[in-house]
Amino acid sequence: MKQILLADPEERLRILRKIFDIDKYGIIRNNASGIVMRELRSMKKIYEAQTADIEQKRHDRSRRADDILRNKKDLLEKRASLDKIDNEIKQNEHEVERIGREIKQMSLDMQECARLGAFAEQKKKRIDSIRKEIIDNEKRINELDKLLLNRPIAKEIDDKDAVSKKSLIEKEKQMAVMQRGVIENEIRKLSVILGKGLCEFCGQNVADRAGFSARLDDKRRLAETLVKKIANADNELKIIEETRKKSIEYQYELRIFEERKRNYDDVLRKNKILYDERNALDNEVVSIVEELSRKSIDKQLFSKLEDLEKNAKSELIIKRRNRDGLSSMTARLESTIESLDKEVERIDKEIMEKEMLKETIDNIGSVMSWIDLTFIPLMESMEQHVMNSIQGEFNRFFQQWFSVLMAVENMSVKSDRQFSPVIEQAGYETSFQNLSGGEKTAVALAYRLALNKVINSLVETIKTKDLIILDEPTDGFSTEQLDRVRDVLNELNLNQMIIVSHEPKIDTYVDNVIRFYKEEHVSRIVK
Repeated sequence: MKQILLADPEERLRILRKIFDIDKYGIIRNNASGIVMRELRSMKKIYEAQTADIEQKRHDRSRRADDILRNKKDLLEKRASLDKIDNEIKQNEHEVERIGREIKQMSLDMQECARLGAFAEQKKKRIDSIRKEIIDNEKRINELDKLLLNRPIAKEIDDKDAVSKKSLIEKEKQMAVMQRGVIENEIRKLSVILGKGLCEFCGQNVADRAGFSARLDDKRRLAETLVKKIANADNELKIIEETRKKSIEYQYELRIFEERKRNYDDVLRKNKILYDERNALDNEVVSIVEELSRKSIDKQLFSKLEDLEKNAKSELIIKRRNRDGLSSMTARLESTIESLDKEVERIDKEIMEKEMLKETIDNIGSVMSWIDLTFIPLMESMEQHVMNSIQGEFNRFFQQWFSVLMAVENMSVKSDRQFSPVIEQAGYETSFQNLSGGEKTAVALAYRLALNKVINSLVETIKTKDLIILDEPTDGFSTEQLDRVRDVLNELNLNQMIIVSHEPKIDTYVDNVIRFYKEEHVSRIVK
């Protein structure tokens, strides 16, 4: 602490500014006058270079605006010409459409006349064909009329009964044939047995030959009866078949007659239809001829209309080409005006940006002036105010604890603006070097304690506010002053104090004492 008191005033002030975080005001001043002012001057210089061509930009903008007005005037003229030629084109298109409609109608009429002529020819050919067909039909009617005079005589039988009867007779004949076969087989066997008098199958002899012969005769009579029955059946079947043939012939002749009758009726009906169709076609031909007379086409007028349409289309092509040329010129003018508008917009934006930069330059000048004339003096004033406040608090504790330690009325202390101790003795200032050892220690201890108190009160980042370490704080003190040291330490009311001292009386001020001694240049703790 004595070293601080004896240090260079500027160095001491620098240390205290750093401790109390007051050096930030100096840093702020230095940064403001150095870095900030240098950056502002650089920005101002850059902005001044960027705004140097603002008048040229205004001139370019005026020239582009004149070009826009000139092109817009030309564009209005071109659009007026374009509207005029558009109206002419519309009139030409209407004329071409009108002539085209007339030509189309005449073409349709000519096609209709050709169609009607062809249709009339078809009708006439059909009339001739109908006349020939009517003559042929009348010949056919005469032929059929003669054939229909001989109608076939009825020879009908009931086919259904004939078929049933034939089927029954055929079944009876088949049954008789089967029975006859069985009987004839039995007759052959019996004849053999009777001739031999012995049955080959069972080996028995014929005992009753008369009875056996009578039995054989019965079988023969039965066989004759079956033969007659079969012959009768064949005769009946033959009669039925002849009858059916006559019926079929009659049905055939009747069908032919009815077919001729239908043909006769059909030919009569067709002739009537043909007569009606011929009359209708005659009427249609008359109507077609009348319509053709109404739709007669003037071919010279048609040719004249075609020439008019050709000339109108040629004139329309020329006007459309002229319109395309005007349209292209209009589009180019519109594109030029659009480009010029964008160019003017771009220049306006640049001018606005440069005007804003000029405002920024003025603002930078105002800021530089404010920093130089207001901000830096304000920082100095704030720093001085803070230092005065700290110094006032420091002096209060410095004077309080010095008076307790010294307890003399003719001696007082305070600090100057550089925190150098100012000592007054008997009304006169004296230097620290002129004091006695005890007085120097009292000044140093009071200075240390006052500085510690102010630092702990004002600096929030201090984490050892309840701790103080004092190294030989009582060097040169008398016994009375040692007692006053105890009063001062009690008044500090700290949680922990560490005191390094060779003064034995200090042992009575503390709770714990740790003793060291040096042996062969090595410090050791006394247990």
